[in-house]
Amino acid sequence: MTKSALAAILVFFAFGSAASATASIFCAAGKNTSVIITIGSGAVSSIVGVDIEVGDVFLSTTPDRGEQTSLLYSFVDADSISIDLNDSNFERIVAQIRLFTASYDDEQAIAGTLWVDEVGVYSLVCEGP
Repeated sequence: MTKSALAAILVFFAFGSAASATASIFCAAGKNTSVIITIGSGAVSSIVGVDIEVGDVFLSTTPDRGEQTSLLYSFVDADSISIDLNDSNFERIVAQIRLFTASYDDEQAIAGTLWVDEVGVYSLVCEGP
């Protein structure tokens, strides 16, 4: 085996397996509002995808799913998650998510707010990892 082939295999296992480990948080605010946040797990947790549905509005960081958005800002720690999404032209913030977590023994509660530009603001109740 050549050195370059061995290096390619090592890179695949070092980076490929960590990128595929994800978990999701599912949030709702009434019948017509939902948020799905996909978090990549590895050395540092990071947001890898967000889908927001509010009535007829569907925003997504996934290509070809609803109105295309991009992660402008995301922060994840043990007690909170903050996300700002911008439009595809990087001209304005189109949505903000702020979630907070509380834990006691084996129980966990996640709740927060969703703001969508020109649509409204919503209280979220969430379930997730």
